[in-house]
Amino acid sequence: MQRSGSSMVPMANLAPPNSPAQPNNPAQAGNTAQPTSTTQQNKPARAEKRKRRTGNLLWMALPRVALALLLGVVISTPIVLRIFQSEIKTQISIIKDNNEVNFLNSQQHSAIQARINTWQP
Repeated sequence: MQRSGSSMVPMANLAPPNSPAQPNNPAQAGNTAQPTSTTQQNKPARAEKRKRRTGNLLWMALPRVALALLLGVVISTPIVLRIFQSEIKTQISIIKDNNEVNFLNSQQHSAIQARINTWQP
């Protein structure tokens, strides 16, 4: 016997909870004829726990992945624009020239221009 506080506690009650002396399940306390492995009993529970843990990890990681994608897009866009700046300026000038030519052609062939041409000597 071991003294605990002011009362005496038997040593048999101090065994760890998973030891063969004290089974976890009270229904198994009287059934000692067929010993069962704790790994066989816990396999479905472990698999379910693992699935739940994986689901929780995915939900926890989702905001981080979204933030990483947002930051990646926000940071990469100015870098890409800076790298291709000369090609972008060249293309803009080509587009402006084409728009100017199209505008002048549309003005020369408009009804108003035809009326102006008739009044000029």
